[in-house]
Amino acid sequence: MAACLVSHGADPNQLTKDGSSALLFAAARGDDDTCEWLLAHGANPTLTNDDGVTSLWNAVSSCRLIVVLQILRTNVDPNVRCRGIRIHSDSLEHMYDIAVCPLLRAVHLRLPSIAQALVSYGVFANAERHRNRAFDEYRVLEDWQGENLRWFNSVCSQPPNLAWWSKRCIRRHLPIHPMESVNSLNLSSAMKKYILGL
Repeated sequence: MAACLVSHGADPNQLTKDGSSALLFAAARGDDDTCEWLLAHGANPTLTNDDGVTSLWNAVSSCRLIVVLQILRTNVDPNVRCRGIRIHSDSLEHMYDIAVCPLLRAVHLRLPSIAQALVSYGVFANAERHRNRAFDEYRVLEDWQGENLRWFNSVCSQPPNLAWWSKRCIRRHLPIHPMESVNSLNLSSAMKKYILGL
């Protein structure tokens, strides 16, 4: 359907009355095929709707790692906070009383692989945990245990290293779709993969 509409002149970034895009809805459904197609045909992953919800935030809520990675690879800001919205509910109520980051959402949903992906793409878990009171208010770590809890406590107990900061600085100056720019650099393939977070 998305391909048919765009082929007939539809704008992949057309917004609904509340500012939601097709990518935002596809991410909320965890539809990786549609997300990949939309991103390849000009969908802007940085758009937010009137509630501040981003495609990345919805991708985390869909519990689909592949969709989260598709959006992270476009170099979006992984730290955008919002209260979330239940778009499949008639009441469209907020999920949280205060704005929370995608990392908190991933931890709250007990999604260690998604939490690890967010950290690898530049989320400073230490800062998020200690400056966002929602980690305590919503008791998001209560159900975490074993290796996953040890990993989270570890990334929250020490500041990022120089390599992390360097990668973050580089990514902040890349375009929304950074693949071509990075591939054109005179760097080793290992460094290119590191910058892109692959």
